[in-house]
Amino acid sequence: MRAPRLAEKVECAKRVSHSRIELHQLWQCRRQQTCYLERFNGKAARFRALAVTATLALSGCATSLAYTPVPQISINRAEVAGYSNIRTWGDADAREIQAAIELSTGPVVLSRTYSRGEKSPKYLALSGGGGDGAYGAGLLVGWTASGGRPTFDVVTGVSTGALAAPFVFLGPAYDGKLKEIYTRFRTHDLGTPQIFSAVFGGPSLIDASGLEKLLAHYVNVQLVADVAREHARGRRLLVATTNVEAERQVIWNLGAIAASQNADRVELFRRILLASAAIPGLLPPVLIKVTVDGREFQEMHADGGTTEQVFFVTGSRMGLSAPARAHLYVIRNGKIGPEWQSIEPSSLSIASRSLGTLIKNQARGDVARLYARAKAEGIAFRLAAIPESFTGKYSEPFDRAYMRQLFDLGYHEARRGYPWAKAPPP
Repeated sequence: MRAPRLAEKVECAKRVSHSRIELHQLWQCRRQQTCYLERFNGKAARFRALAVTATLALSGCATSLAYTPVPQISINRAEVAGYSNIRTWGDADAREIQAAIELSTGPVVLSRTYSRGEKSPKYLALSGGGGDGAYGAGLLVGWTASGGRPTFDVVTGVSTGALAAPFVFLGPAYDGKLKEIYTRFRTHDLGTPQIFSAVFGGPSLIDASGLEKLLAHYVNVQLVADVAREHARGRRLLVATTNVEAERQVIWNLGAIAASQNADRVELFRRILLASAAIPGLLPPVLIKVTVDGREFQEMHADGGTTEQVFFVTGSRMGLSAPARAHLYVIRNGKIGPEWQSIEPSSLSIASRSLGTLIKNQARGDVARLYARAKAEGIAFRLAAIPESFTGKYSEPFDRAYMRQLFDLGYHEARRGYPWAKAPPP
């Protein structure tokens, strides 16, 4: 074997040296990685401990909606202190509903102002639908722009329809505020997320702090005074909540509350709207103070759509007969017909789709009952709903871009002359 040349020896020495450097660097890197991992594991352990502590704390806070419910035997005698004839069960008989609707200011305008041959009374029922309420808002503002929007003698609202109802009741002067509510705000404006609290027993995924601020801004002393003025003329503004414990609808006469001289009338007005719009799971239910035999309790009220997606107190339920060819306009803030959609085979997707299907079919049934009742009483029925051709999608419960699309759609349809359906689809 030949002896290695000098150049080969030098090259070999370089390779050995490089190898030693690489090994040293590798060792230093592994040592550094180990140090990083130790630090990370330490931080991770501290984070896990902090998460457990926070979770326990939050689970303790999750029971903060403590209240004293009305005993079952007393639910029919509970009253809001200082008020009378401001509410009734939605399934009560006609005489009870009439007593709650009429009040001491005289019978409802539709029973005494009109006669055969004169201008016929107009009624409006606004349904629930969350962010889809933007469609109904746009339709009504567009109806004003068309020059044909009537003054409604009775306006009813459920959930998102309840939020819109006071502004609709007061007419075109409040169109600007109605538009703002459905085009300026989104889900995070309604409240602060409280996911951990909800998971460990809290009442909702977000609190209602944002929605409370919006109601405080828009439902002010002037609006309540304007509602009281129209109530004194014989018009009626009614919204529905659901008494969660009793599983029954409660119809509230907001005009009667506004017309009272009670110092808390504005606050009660807001709380009822908040309760009617409290989507179960998303927003917390609202506790309303009541008294029974001088003792104070709280009722838990939530989304009025839980019991009925849309309602109206027609003649027979109010103990009144239609004096002329009355017209009942129903705005369904949603689509009426079924929609095909591909669904992921996961529990959450299936449950969400099933709940949506349940609500849609409940709304179809409620609209059909209103139609049958109106037909039996000789009231002309008119229905509006989001058209099946609308394909917009939302990425959150109250998606501002989606709601603006719906508002514009409703506005332009009404501006051109809305094609009201005279009966629900088969």
